[in-house]
Amino acid sequence: MKKISILVKPSSSKCNMNCSYCFYEDVSNHRQIKDYGFMKRETMQKLINQALSFVDEGMIHFAFQGGEPTLIGLDYFEEFIHYVNKKKKNQIITYSIQTNGTTLDDLWIKFLKENHFLVGVSIDGEQSHHDCFRPYHSNKGTHEDIMKNVEKLLNHGVQTNVLTVLNNDLADRIEETYAFFKNHNLNHMQFIPQIDDFNRSLSNKSLDNEHYLKFLKKSFDLWIDDIHHGNFTSIRYFDNMLLIYLGYEPESCDLKGVCSIQNVIESDGSIYPCDFYVTDPYKLGNIFEQTFENVHQSKIAKSFIDESLIRNDECYQCPWFKLCRTGCKRRRDASHKDIHCEVYKNFFTYADQSFLELAKKIESGYTIKS
Repeated sequence: MKKISILVKPSSSKCNMNCSYCFYEDVSNHRQIKDYGFMKRETMQKLINQALSFVDEGMIHFAFQGGEPTLIGLDYFEEFIHYVNKKKKNQIITYSIQTNGTTLDDLWIKFLKENHFLVGVSIDGEQSHHDCFRPYHSNKGTHEDIMKNVEKLLNHGVQTNVLTVLNNDLADRIEETYAFFKNHNLNHMQFIPQIDDFNRSLSNKSLDNEHYLKFLKKSFDLWIDDIHHGNFTSIRYFDNMLLIYLGYEPESCDLKGVCSIQNVIESDGSIYPCDFYVTDPYKLGNIFEQTFENVHQSKIAKSFIDESLIRNDECYQCPWFKLCRTGCKRRRDASHKDIHCEVYKNFFTYADQSFLELAKKIESGYTIKS
């Protein structure tokens, strides 16, 4: 079955928050046009037509991201769904959105529920930590507004997970953060190491090896202890590691060992291979000029993928290469090693036996209960 996943940026780089570590703020500052404005109707329709043409009888996943994607307004999303439903034939269509959660009123939540959206909310745990890094442009904290809307999402049965940026400060409070999310019934967590900007000015300041290793070991202990007590909590990185131990392909792109084309669509219709590389040198084309077949076969697309296969020779001799696979190329140093290489070696040594035992239990029929 043919599949495609498309990441749509209907609000371009616009956002109502001023997060101190926003990677997309940095990405958009490294291209000639920082903000392409809100996506126009004809661009939206062209995108949908191109996607449906590419997948005659298969699956299409539309993911919406920003900036803050909801700033374009609910009308855009309602029209998007209506146009898809009018034009689709045998395709299976699914939707998700990554949002800061500040704008989600009752109408938004009703729409998300009715259209079966998976909603990812960006929130960094407890208020005392979150508001230090994720304020409005006025410097007012956002935590209280977000949590009110998260509670509404959960009360209405909207499938919700959380995305949390991991830095040194959060690594020091992982136990409190884990407990905070669980206490609010947010049992699907994703922790994203704070990414360096393109100039590497944040390197070793935002998340050093000592703090990252501390985080991995402690969060792993919490995760696996809950599993052993029949109370599964999803942490995406460990879930993916378990898939590898069970012999399956991980779903997280940074663990696949090679980059793929993620079909990022800026609001003007420009196509890019990855959310971390929405910059002019990596532009693959535009949906008004090229089909998805064209861009996937372009020289820039092939070069982007080939770049991810350049690895340090040491990696091939490493006993943990089957797990690490050198990670996301945005987090590699000049020698093509992951900047946290030593952390992963230490962590895999620490967690290997526990992963092996859990995988063996699952293969013998053990069921993880949520």
